[in-house]
Amino acid sequence: MRDVPLQAIGQSEDCIFDQKTQTDDFIKDVEGFANYTWDDSKKEATILLANGDTLVAHRGGCNHFGVSGTLIKDNVRLENIDKSYIIQSGLWIAERIFTPANVQELKIKLETEDYQIGRDDEDLFYLYFNHESYSEYYLRAERLEGLVKIQIGYYFN
Repeated sequence: MRDVPLQAIGQSEDCIFDQKTQTDDFIKDVEGFANYTWDDSKKEATILLANGDTLVAHRGGCNHFGVSGTLIKDNVRLENIDKSYIIQSGLWIAERIFTPANVQELKIKLETEDYQIGRDDEDLFYLYFNHESYSEYYLRAERLEGLVKIQIGYYFN
């Protein structure tokens, strides 16, 4: 399910995917995302949320196209966050930055437990989802320098 335009062959950057079409359009109308900055070189937005958390939303790529969101929570310990909270946070991110079709597919994968647990300890929680078109599709939470980062995303080439 490739819903992004492919790069025309022969462009000067030798990219597979057209970087000119990779803009902040995917988040402009999302409720609660009015306060953000767009970094065009990284193809990502840093969004300051009303509760004090930060969400970094990425959509783009040159040879690998990816969509991901990283929710950064301060003063929270990963061991105090259960699997259910991580999954609900990942779904919350997906509902705001993924296409509706991707969200529906993710909900089915979560409900049917169509995933593998890559790691589950006090420092890192990692789920891998099977997907016929994506090279990697994941949900992860990690404790890093006093922060908890919850990230969901996929990429393909």
